[in-house]
Amino acid sequence: MYPYFSNNPYGANSKEATTEKNKIESGEMRKCPECAELVIREARICRFCGYKLYPKPLIQEQEIEEFTRKQALRPN
Repeated sequence: MYPYFSNNPYGANSKEATTEKNKIESGEMRKCPECAELVIREARICRFCGYKLYPKPLIQEQEIEEFTRKQALRPN
């Protein structure tokens, strides 16, 4: 067995893993489903692999609210 080295460049240590988990839980970032790298939540394309990150579809109530809000802002 190889000894565990805390400065191993090929694996995340517990501090890096905790930071990554906090960024994901806070909604600041998300993981690319293709390459598993962290990307900004609002990103449409992963900067590491080019995967297209489409937003989750809105539920019907959210679509109705958004449409109503846009209609209210339109001048007649």
